[in-house]
Amino acid sequence: MASTKATIRFIELHHVAYLNVRVEKAASKMLNPTLVQSALDSPSNQNRYGGVKDLSHLSAALGYKLIKNHGFANGNKRTAALAVHLFLLQNGKRVQNNPFDVEENLDIKNAHAMVAEGNMTEAKLASVYGIAWQNATEEDYKDAANLGQGEVEKASEGRSPAEQ
Repeated sequence: MASTKATIRFIELHHVAYLNVRVEKAASKMLNPTLVQSALDSPSNQNRYGGVKDLSHLSAALGYKLIKNHGFANGNKRTAALAVHLFLLQNGKRVQNNPFDVEENLDIKNAHAMVAEGNMTEAKLASVYGIAWQNATEEDYKDAANLGQGEVEKASEGRSPAEQ
């Protein structure tokens, strides 16, 4: 009998580097690729070794660590919001209708500010994401697929992750 267990898809360093380019434009700079990779590894490690399957907790691990590790010169909270958005879209959910509209995403923006200030735990962030999320639509899947394809490679051409 075949397993019906869904595979959780995780995002990679080149995805987050591209997202920071989208947020910061020419000012994008990855200060420490190891810290960014550590944040990206957190949800997969929690899933693989801790048995965590809940997407709100896995997305919170990603967002929280990207903010706290501060791997980019600027745009860490906004990059975290987009990374969580992409991670959830790849797994059939979303927390934002338009991740680039700050007014539409005030709850996420405020939660990320609280994380950066040390006033919100990872568990509370999971709660915020869990309340905000919805099922992704076909249009959302197309957006995620486009983001994960050619644009990422174009953003990375000729630049090492440390230069981004």
